[in-house]
Amino acid sequence: MAGHIGGPQSRSIWRGSAYASHSRCTDTGKSATTLSVNAPRSLSTDSMGMMRSPSVDRADAACCRADAAVGFVDPAASMFQISSPKGARTMPERQTTGAKAPKLLSGGNPQIPKGDGDEPVQAFIAAMPGWKQPIGRHLDDLIVAMVPQVRKAVRWNSPFYGVEDSGWFLSFHCFTNYVKLAFFRGADLEPPPPESSKDPSARYLHIHGHGIDDEAQLRDWIAQAAALPGWEGF
Repeated sequence: MAGHIGGPQSRSIWRGSAYASHSRCTDTGKSATTLSVNAPRSLSTDSMGMMRSPSVDRADAACCRADAAVGFVDPAASMFQISSPKGARTMPERQTTGAKAPKLLSGGNPQIPKGDGDEPVQAFIAAMPGWKQPIGRHLDDLIVAMVPQVRKAVRWNSPFYGVEDSGWFLSFHCFTNYVKLAFFRGADLEPPPPESSKDPSARYLHIHGHGIDDEAQLRDWIAQAAALPGWEGF
């Protein structure tokens, strides 16, 4: 049974009795390493999948100590996971960083790329700061409960909710002191939500840090809004 042992400077077929000759330990000035051993019954496997015996390991260790004494750094050391001498230059470990949190715009509104479906909406809600996040999550749960087949999307850094083939009926957006819930056909709701808009068709509900004042009324507005033709803005 034969194999190769040693660095790229010298590779010899390991046959015969166990010995190690290391010319760097002498005055010859050469840097060759020659190791030859019989293959015993009990062998270990090194990091390259090569068969090694305890006597080879001891010989390697002796050679490495000799290298360290003269300051020699074997280029093959890293291949065989042999520790380099002190002072040898090593490559720095690559630093890994997590994904950046979304930027918060004016009023603490998350900046989220536009997208369709639940995923971008959940990314928006997860990025809502402080007390606004549980409000956003509760609104999302409430809308899904009232309109099980609701469509979702993010546009203009706001989540939108709609009905297939009927347009969008609701959206919300973060401001400093409240979350603004926009009903695009709010003027047609009964009663209309309290806050007016420059768009005569739209009405708003401002939800402050203490939460929703009248959840039963909000549920009713959501059900009414989803039953009306929605906004076809995109």
